[in-house]
Amino acid sequence: MKRVSPTLIGAFVVGGVALTIAAIAIIGSGRWFARTYPFVLYFPGEVDGLHVGAPVRFKGVEIGNVTKIMLHYDQPPEDRHIPVFINLDANKVSSAGGWADLSPERIQAAVERGLRAQLQTESLLTGLLFVQLDFQPNTAAKFVGVAHETPEIPTLPTALEQIQLVVRRLLDKLEHFDLDRLGRSIESTVEAVEKLVNSPELKETIVALHNTMESIEVLSKQLSADMGPAVKSFLATSDRAQKTMVELEATLTSTRTLIAPDSPLAYQVVDTLENLSQAARSVRALADALERDPSMLLRGRNTERRQ
Repeated sequence: MKRVSPTLIGAFVVGGVALTIAAIAIIGSGRWFARTYPFVLYFPGEVDGLHVGAPVRFKGVEIGNVTKIMLHYDQPPEDRHIPVFINLDANKVSSAGGWADLSPERIQAAVERGLRAQLQTESLLTGLLFVQLDFQPNTAAKFVGVAHETPEIPTLPTALEQIQLVVRRLLDKLEHFDLDRLGRSIESTVEAVEKLVNSPELKETIVALHNTMESIEVLSKQLSADMGPAVKSFLATSDRAQKTMVELEATLTSTRTLIAPDSPLAYQVVDTLENLSQAARSVRALADALERDPSMLLRGRNTERRQ
Protein backbone atom coordinates (compact mmCIF):
# COMPACT_ATOMS: atom_id res chain seq x y z
CA MET A 1 0.00 0.00 0.00
CA LYS A 2 1.36 3.36 -1.04
CA ARG A 3 1.89 5.80 1.80
CA VAL A 4 0.25 9.30 1.51
CA SER A 5 2.66 12.20 1.78
CA PRO A 6 2.18 14.34 4.91
CA THR A 7 2.98 17.47 2.89
CA LEU A 8 0.11 16.80 0.51
CA ILE A 9 -2.24 16.26 3.42
CA GLY A 10 -1.13 19.52 4.97
CA ALA A 11 -1.66 21.38 1.68
CA PHE A 12 -5.18 20.04 1.42
CA VAL A 13 -5.95 21.08 4.98
CA VAL A 14 -4.58 24.59 4.50
CA GLY A 15 -6.45 25.02 1.21
CA GLY A 16 -9.69 23.84 2.79
CA VAL A 17 -9.33 26.26 5.67
CA ALA A 18 -8.57 29.12 3.26
CA LEU A 19 -11.58 28.32 1.11
CA THR A 20 -13.77 28.13 4.19
CA ILE A 21 -12.57 31.51 5.44
CA ALA A 22 -13.07 33.08 2.00
CA ALA A 23 -16.55 31.64 1.72
CA ILE A 24 -17.47 32.90 5.16
CA ALA A 25 -16.12 36.37 4.33
CA ILE A 26 -17.92 36.59 1.01
CA ILE A 27 -21.20 35.23 2.30
CA GLY A 28 -20.92 37.33 5.46
CA SER A 29 -20.40 40.53 3.52
CA GLY A 30 -23.47 39.75 1.44
CA ARG A 31 -21.80 40.60 -1.85
CA TRP A 32 -23.22 37.56 -3.58
CA PHE A 33 -26.71 38.68 -2.72
CA ALA A 34 -26.18 42.41 -3.02
CA ARG A 35 -28.20 44.41 -5.54
CA THR A 36 -25.93 47.28 -6.50
CA TYR A 37 -26.41 50.03 -9.05
CA PRO A 38 -23.39 51.90 -10.52
CA PHE A 39 -23.36 55.68 -10.94
CA VAL A 40 -20.66 58.24 -11.80
CA LEU A 41 -20.04 61.59 -10.13
CA TYR A 42 -17.90 64.43 -11.51
CA PHE A 43 -16.30 66.64 -8.86
CA PRO A 44 -14.89 69.99 -9.97
CA GLY A 45 -12.15 70.24 -7.34
CA GLU A 46 -9.60 68.01 -5.70
CA VAL A 47 -10.67 64.71 -4.15
CA ASP A 48 -7.69 64.39 -1.82
CA GLY A 49 -8.95 62.37 1.15
CA LEU A 50 -11.43 60.30 -0.85
CA HIS A 51 -10.48 56.64 -1.36
CA VAL A 52 -11.97 53.51 -2.88
CA GLY A 53 -14.34 51.96 -0.38
CA ALA A 54 -15.31 55.32 1.15
CA PRO A 55 -18.98 55.37 2.18
CA VAL A 56 -21.79 56.94 0.20
CA ARG A 57 -24.46 58.34 2.53
CA PHE A 58 -27.91 59.77 2.17
CA LYS A 59 -28.67 62.21 5.00
CA GLY A 60 -26.02 60.43 7.08
CA VAL A 61 -27.21 56.86 6.37
CA GLU A 62 -24.78 54.68 4.45
CA ILE A 63 -26.34 53.35 1.24
CA GLY A 64 -23.28 52.51 -0.88
CA ASN A 65 -19.56 52.96 -1.40
CA VAL A 66 -16.94 54.37 -3.76
CA THR A 67 -15.69 51.79 -6.27
CA LYS A 68 -13.28 53.73 -8.53
CA ILE A 69 -11.58 57.14 -8.81
CA MET A 70 -10.28 58.23 -12.22
CA LEU A 71 -8.57 61.22 -13.79
CA HIS A 72 -10.76 61.23 -16.89
CA TYR A 73 -13.74 59.27 -18.13
CA ASP A 74 -16.07 60.52 -20.85
CA GLN A 75 -16.04 64.29 -20.41
CA PRO A 76 -14.51 66.63 -23.02
CA PRO A 77 -10.69 66.66 -23.13
CA GLU A 78 -10.44 70.21 -21.76
CA ASP A 79 -12.67 69.37 -18.77
CA ARG A 80 -10.82 68.83 -15.49
CA HIS A 81 -13.59 67.24 -13.42
CA ILE A 82 -12.58 64.10 -11.49
CA PRO A 83 -14.85 61.09 -12.21
CA VAL A 84 -15.79 59.06 -9.12
CA PHE A 85 -17.71 55.80 -9.51
CA ILE A 86 -20.04 54.64 -6.78
CA ASN A 87 -22.34 51.68 -6.15
CA LEU A 88 -25.68 52.20 -4.45
CA ASP A 89 -26.74 49.12 -2.50
CA ALA A 90 -30.45 48.37 -2.59
CA ASN A 91 -30.13 45.98 0.37
CA LYS A 92 -28.69 48.75 2.57
CA VAL A 93 -31.42 51.12 1.49
CA SER A 94 -34.08 48.51 2.20
CA SER A 95 -32.62 47.62 5.60
CA ALA A 96 -32.69 51.33 6.49
CA GLY A 97 -36.41 51.49 5.67
CA GLY A 98 -36.05 53.24 2.33
CA TRP A 99 -37.39 52.45 -1.14
CA ALA A 100 -35.08 49.82 -2.61
CA ASP A 101 -35.68 50.77 -6.25
CA LEU A 102 -32.37 52.42 -7.26
CA SER A 103 -32.78 51.99 -10.98
CA PRO A 104 -31.38 54.72 -13.26
CA GLU A 105 -34.92 55.83 -14.11
CA ARG A 106 -35.85 56.35 -10.46
CA ILE A 107 -32.55 58.10 -9.70
CA GLN A 108 -33.10 60.37 -12.71
CA ALA A 109 -36.52 61.31 -11.32
CA ALA A 110 -34.86 62.03 -7.97
CA VAL A 111 -32.26 64.20 -9.73
CA GLU A 112 -35.06 66.23 -11.30
CA ARG A 113 -36.41 66.80 -7.77
CA GLY A 114 -33.02 68.07 -6.57
CA LEU A 115 -30.84 65.04 -5.73
CA ARG A 116 -27.19 66.15 -5.66
CA ALA A 117 -23.84 64.65 -4.57
CA GLN A 118 -21.27 66.53 -2.51
CA LEU A 119 -18.00 65.67 -0.80
CA GLN A 120 -18.07 65.93 2.99
CA THR A 121 -15.33 65.62 5.60
CA GLU A 122 -15.65 62.48 7.69
CA SER A 123 -12.95 63.47 10.19
CA LEU A 124 -11.08 66.74 10.65
CA LEU A 125 -8.16 64.85 12.17
CA THR A 126 -7.69 62.36 9.34
CA GLY A 127 -9.03 64.53 6.50
CA LEU A 128 -10.97 61.58 5.07
CA LEU A 129 -13.86 62.35 2.75
CA PHE A 130 -17.11 60.60 1.91
CA VAL A 131 -19.88 61.18 -0.63
CA GLN A 132 -23.05 62.79 0.66
CA LEU A 133 -26.31 62.52 -1.31
CA ASP A 134 -29.12 64.93 -0.47
CA PHE A 135 -31.96 66.88 -2.01
CA GLN A 136 -31.14 70.51 -2.81
CA PRO A 137 -33.89 71.62 -5.21
CA ASN A 138 -32.70 75.23 -5.38
CA THR A 139 -29.50 74.25 -7.20
CA ALA A 140 -28.95 73.66 -10.91
CA ALA A 141 -28.23 70.14 -12.20
CA LYS A 142 -24.96 70.37 -14.15
CA PHE A 143 -24.09 67.24 -16.14
CA VAL A 144 -20.50 66.75 -17.32
CA GLY A 145 -20.40 63.34 -19.05
CA VAL A 146 -21.13 62.98 -22.75
CA ALA A 147 -21.29 59.20 -23.29
CA HIS A 148 -23.52 58.44 -20.30
CA GLU A 149 -22.68 54.75 -20.37
CA THR A 150 -22.96 54.98 -16.59
CA PRO A 151 -25.81 57.12 -15.18
CA GLU A 152 -24.58 60.41 -13.77
CA ILE A 153 -25.65 62.17 -10.58
CA PRO A 154 -24.89 65.92 -10.60
CA THR A 155 -22.49 67.25 -7.98
CA LEU A 156 -22.05 70.44 -5.98
CA PRO A 157 -18.78 72.01 -4.83
CA THR A 158 -17.92 71.76 -1.15
CA ALA A 159 -18.44 74.70 1.19
CA LEU A 160 -14.71 75.46 1.07
CA GLU A 161 -14.73 75.34 -2.72
CA GLN A 162 -17.69 77.72 -2.81
CA ILE A 163 -15.81 80.18 -0.58
CA GLN A 164 -12.75 79.86 -2.77
CA LEU A 165 -14.88 80.49 -5.86
CA VAL A 166 -16.33 83.68 -4.34
CA VAL A 167 -12.85 84.88 -3.31
CA ARG A 168 -11.50 84.09 -6.78
CA ARG A 169 -14.27 86.10 -8.42
CA LEU A 170 -13.64 88.99 -6.04
CA LEU A 171 -9.93 88.92 -6.84
CA ASP A 172 -10.70 88.89 -10.54
CA LYS A 173 -12.82 91.99 -10.14
CA LEU A 174 -10.12 93.69 -8.07
CA GLU A 175 -7.56 92.82 -10.71
CA HIS A 176 -9.51 94.76 -13.32
CA PHE A 177 -10.18 97.63 -10.93
CA ASP A 178 -8.06 100.77 -11.33
CA LEU A 179 -6.66 101.17 -7.81
CA ASP A 180 -4.30 103.97 -8.87
CA ARG A 181 -7.18 106.02 -10.15
CA LEU A 182 -9.11 105.40 -6.95
CA GLY A 183 -6.08 106.48 -4.87
CA ARG A 184 -5.66 109.68 -6.88
CA SER A 185 -9.36 110.47 -6.53
CA ILE A 186 -9.21 109.96 -2.76
CA GLU A 187 -6.09 112.10 -2.51
CA SER A 188 -7.64 114.95 -4.50
CA THR A 189 -10.78 114.76 -2.39
CA VAL A 190 -8.76 114.98 0.83
CA GLU A 191 -6.87 117.99 -0.51
CA ALA A 192 -10.11 119.74 -1.47
CA VAL A 193 -11.58 119.11 1.98
CA GLU A 194 -8.39 120.38 3.64
CA LYS A 195 -8.47 123.58 1.56
CA LEU A 196 -12.11 124.11 2.40
CA VAL A 197 -11.50 123.63 6.13
CA ASN A 198 -8.55 126.03 6.17
CA SER A 199 -10.15 128.68 3.95
CA PRO A 200 -10.84 132.14 5.55
CA GLU A 201 -14.27 132.24 3.92
CA LEU A 202 -15.37 129.16 5.84
CA LYS A 203 -14.17 130.65 9.14
CA GLU A 204 -16.02 133.91 8.41
CA THR A 205 -19.14 131.96 7.50
CA ILE A 206 -18.97 130.03 10.77
CA VAL A 207 -18.57 133.30 12.78
CA ALA A 208 -21.47 134.91 10.91
CA LEU A 209 -23.61 131.87 11.49
CA HIS A 210 -22.76 131.96 15.19
CA ASN A 211 -23.74 135.65 15.41
CA THR A 212 -26.96 134.95 13.53
CA MET A 213 -27.86 132.19 15.95
CA GLU A 214 -27.22 134.50 18.91
CA SER A 215 -29.45 137.18 17.32
CA ILE A 216 -32.19 134.66 16.74
CA GLU A 217 -31.94 133.55 20.36
CA VAL A 218 -32.20 137.15 21.65
CA LEU A 219 -35.16 137.85 19.34
CA SER A 220 -36.88 134.70 20.54
CA LYS A 221 -36.48 135.71 24.18
CA GLN A 222 -37.79 139.24 23.42
CA LEU A 223 -40.81 137.91 21.54
CA SER A 224 -41.51 135.53 24.40
CA ALA A 225 -41.38 138.45 26.89
CA ASP A 226 -43.61 140.68 24.71
CA MET A 227 -46.10 138.04 23.85
CA GLY A 228 -46.60 137.02 27.47
CA PRO A 229 -48.84 139.99 28.54
CA ALA A 230 -50.64 139.97 25.19
CA VAL A 231 -51.47 136.32 25.58
CA LYS A 232 -52.66 136.89 29.15
CA SER A 233 -54.82 139.85 28.01
CA PHE A 234 -56.27 137.79 25.19
CA LEU A 235 -57.10 134.99 27.61
CA ALA A 236 -58.77 137.47 30.04
CA THR A 237 -60.81 139.01 27.19
CA SER A 238 -61.83 135.56 26.09
CA ASP A 239 -63.04 134.74 29.61
CA ARG A 240 -65.08 137.96 29.80
CA ALA A 241 -66.61 137.32 26.40
CA GLN A 242 -67.55 133.83 27.48
CA LYS A 243 -69.23 135.18 30.63
CA THR A 244 -71.12 137.79 28.54
CA MET A 245 -72.34 135.08 26.21
CA VAL A 246 -73.62 133.09 29.19
CA GLU A 247 -75.48 136.15 30.58
CA LEU A 248 -76.94 136.95 27.15
CA GLU A 249 -78.14 133.39 26.78
CA ALA A 250 -79.84 133.62 30.21
CA THR A 251 -81.52 136.95 29.22
CA LEU A 252 -82.80 135.45 25.99
CA THR A 253 -84.16 132.50 27.90
CA SER A 254 -86.01 134.81 30.32
CA THR A 255 -87.38 136.92 27.46
CA ARG A 256 -88.52 133.79 25.67
CA THR A 257 -90.30 132.71 28.84
CA LEU A 258 -92.04 136.11 29.25
CA ILE A 259 -93.32 136.32 25.69
CA ALA A 260 -94.43 132.73 25.46
CA PRO A 261 -98.17 132.38 24.51
CA ASP A 262 -99.06 130.70 27.81
CA SER A 263 -97.09 133.09 30.08
CA PRO A 264 -98.92 135.45 32.66
CA LEU A 265 -97.56 138.51 30.89
CA ALA A 266 -99.19 137.38 27.66
CA TYR A 267 -102.56 136.99 29.45
CA GLN A 268 -102.25 140.50 30.96
CA VAL A 269 -101.41 142.02 27.61
CA VAL A 270 -104.42 140.35 25.97
CA ASP A 271 -106.75 141.54 28.79
CA THR A 272 -105.46 145.10 28.54
CA LEU A 273 -105.96 145.12 24.79
CA GLU A 274 -109.58 143.97 25.25
CA ASN A 275 -110.23 146.77 27.77
CA LEU A 276 -108.70 149.31 25.42
CA SER A 277 -110.94 147.99 22.64
CA GLN A 278 -114.06 148.43 24.78
CA ALA A 279 -112.99 151.95 25.78
CA ALA A 280 -112.45 152.81 22.16
CA ARG A 281 -115.95 151.62 21.28
CA SER A 282 -117.44 153.75 24.10
CA VAL A 283 -115.60 156.85 22.92
CA ARG A 284 -116.73 156.20 19.37
CA ALA A 285 -120.36 155.92 20.51
CA LEU A 286 -120.08 159.20 22.52
CA ALA A 287 -118.63 161.00 19.54
CA ASP A 288 -121.50 159.79 17.30
CA ALA A 289 -124.07 161.01 19.85
CA LEU A 290 -122.51 164.49 20.17
CA GLU A 291 -122.39 164.75 16.44
CA ARG A 292 -126.15 164.13 16.27
CA ASP A 293 -127.02 166.32 19.23
CA PRO A 294 -124.37 168.86 20.34
CA SER A 295 -126.72 170.28 22.98
CA MET A 296 -126.31 167.12 25.01
CA LEU A 297 -123.28 168.69 26.69
CA LEU A 298 -125.63 171.53 28.01
CA ARG A 299 -128.81 169.72 28.88
CA GLY A 300 -127.57 166.28 29.44
CA ARG A 301 -129.17 163.20 28.15
CA ASN A 302 -132.97 163.11 27.61
CA THR A 303 -133.77 160.33 29.98
CA GLU A 304 -137.40 160.17 29.13
CA ARG A 305 -136.80 160.05 25.46
CA ARG A 306 -134.35 157.37 25.98
CA GLN A 307 -136.84 155.47 27.97
